[in-house]
Amino acid sequence: YQRRVRGTSLCLMAEVQVACIGNSIQYYNDCPRLLEALSNGGVVQDSCFRGGCTFRSILEKGNRMNKLWRTPNALRGDGTHDIGAGTIEELLSVRRDYVIMNDFTQGPARDESRADSIAVLLQSYAPMLERCGGIPVFLVTPAYQFPSRGSEDLGDPEEFTELLLQGYQSYVNVLAAVLPEAQRPRIAPVGPAFLMVRSESPGLWECMFQLDGFHPSPCGTFLEACVLFYTMFGRAPPASLDDAATLWSRARNMAPHGEEPLRLPTSEEMEYLLIVAKRACDSYIELPLNVASL
Repeated sequence: YQRRVRGTSLCLMAEVQVACIGNSIQYYNDCPRLLEALSNGGVVQDSCFRGGCTFRSILEKGNRMNKLWRTPNALRGDGTHDIGAGTIEELLSVRRDYVIMNDFTQGPARDESRADSIAVLLQSYAPMLERCGGIPVFLVTPAYQFPSRGSEDLGDPEEFTELLLQGYQSYVNVLAAVLPEAQRPRIAPVGPAFLMVRSESPGLWECMFQLDGFHPSPCGTFLEACVLFYTMFGRAPPASLDDAATLWSRARNMAPHGEEPLRLPTSEEMEYLLIVAKRACDSYIELPLNVASL
């Protein structure tokens, strides 16, 4: 598609159908609806989320957003709430252009959980992905801001991020071996983008997490969405960055577990984070991996 001057319509041949699979890394601050807003309506999303899930647990247990997204902004005209698809099978039963996926944050960084995710991706997800036609986009989650939830052995943010990259690249390689070439999976380097901010603007990096040090704040979710947009479309989103409140006006919930909502990014911060997202995507190089050894 073509991009016009920022703030005008996203010129698309047809609406882009995006499915989102994962956990609180995506549903905090409603990243799917932020993507819709950044695209000026060019992206149409649906999702299946479950807090703390792995690829296997969400496949087996399904959506768990029935309480977290039972909000006024989620209310539809028929009186039901837009909480996403009930199961992964339902979500991937229709045509998709892209399928954004993230694992439990520590999962790709650990051998045992990485191997389990690879097994379920090959056995269960690959056939559904091929049928729906969507290109998998693996969201490399940010490393924790500080050690938490037993992550001490994964090292500092740089070491943790390197382990995550290795894990997600293994997911890409095993799916690339079985999916059509047109569906070659992609890496969305959100974690490396966070590290760029940590190096260049430590104060802003500290503002990119909730107080727990692992869920994203609105600033963090904005960077996440921009990296995803660049990964899918290779260009900046067309929406105006003059007012963050407008971008989040349709969010179903910002901090769904009872925390006080954190501040939204300023226009200047959004412009900077957009540049970081492009740099992270432009500089990402796939890691060589021998699929046969996995």
